Amino acid sequence: MLRQIGKMQLLDEVGCSGEENAPSGIVALVALEEQIATADVSVVVKAIRDSRGQFMTRSTVILALGLAFALNSSPTLVAEDDHLAEAIRHTKQAIDQDRQDRADVGLTHAESALAHAEVAAKQRYNLYIDEGVTQLRMAIAQGIHRNAQLAADHATEALANFKEAKKAEE
Repeated sequence: MLRQIGKMQLLDEVGCSGEENAPSGIVALVALEEQIATADVSVVVKAIRDSRGQFMTRSTVILALGLAFALNSSPTLVAEDDHLAEAIRHTKQAIDQDRQDRADVGLTHAESALAHAEVAAKQRYNLYIDEGVTQLRMAIAQGIHRNAQLAADHATEALANFKEAKKAEE
């Protein structure tokens, strides 16, 4: 929701003393304020004005704001559930590469798995994810030293923990 000060700054920016005097584009913005969690006033004003500095039509403003809202919120909606799955996928790939004695490629996948696992751990508290992160860090340390078999062993432990975390969520 737009903060009250943000709404007043927006109205001042376009030269309106209040909502009743606002052009239709601003009225549309106020109607959509429940859908927009945060808004930078200058970005909103630029979106409402066309290339000549004139205000866009109501339908164009609604379309622009709807698109901005969709682009702003969709990555978080999609990514929220995918980080643990991505950590599992990269951990499996790290194990496969380490077992083929390709520690450098396994290391790359283990680092990707760690990045996703850390995000998953921040999104939800789960001891299995925390233990998996610890095991991945050990796998990475072994991968740096080109110790592929030990890296695979630690990654296998991490994978087991991630699978338990996934099972606990279901």
